Amino acid sequence: MANTEPMKLKRSLEEMGIPVSLDLCGKLILYMELLREANKSVNLTRDIDAPDAAERIILDSLAPLAFGGLIPQSAVAADIGSGAGLPGVPLAIARDDIDCRMVESIQKKCAFIRGAASRLELRCGIFNMRAEEYSAANRASADVCVCRAVSSLPTILEYASPMLKVGGKLIAYKAQTAEEEICASESALRKLCMRITSVLDISIPNTDWRHKLIVAEQVRECPQIYPRRAGLAERKPL
Repeated sequence: MANTEPMKLKRSLEEMGIPVSLDLCGKLILYMELLREANKSVNLTRDIDAPDAAERIILDSLAPLAFGGLIPQSAVAADIGSGAGLPGVPLAIARDDIDCRMVESIQKKCAFIRGAASRLELRCGIFNMRAEEYSAANRASADVCVCRAVSSLPTILEYASPMLKVGGKLIAYKAQTAEEEICASESALRKLCMRITSVLDISIPNTDWRHKLIVAEQVRECPQIYPRRAGLAERKPL
């Protein structure tokens, strides 16, 4: 989708089952333009220069919206390891009812998100801190956590669980190896009082990509001993 136009983007999103207005498609394209310009001086993402940048950045980020109520109306949604604002910024554009909170430890990436959010007039918060720090300070505050291209599933579960309300859901963007990660997460799921509720297949229009969304529910309150101190979730997964 090189030289992306609002109508082309709208058609691709509709093919995925995601109805978005032309005005919002224009905002999504403006976000890509802001990202492309900033990426010239700050290394935010290599995907922006790919011929299929719109598919990699916009369509992939918005994939959960193809599944009806997966992100509830007016949800508080935490984007863990947001990077340049993915998937949080596209989700906040397409769903202006949600309160999107982007958690990113690298200051220069937060600075970009903050500027883009202001330009796009988004309802969101930007938190320059590690996921463990945010979890400890904002326990049981999120209806949904989203996490794309950050770490292995056991690690992501520990990041997300303390943030989630009981009944809240983690949506983890994964490749075709999702089943292997689920098998490796049995211990983490048990300790964190979570369970996998669905594994959803994603097809991105105009590509041969086949991705997965792993959805995990917070069944009971996360034990107070989690999150562990910074770095342990990555170095020593549960």
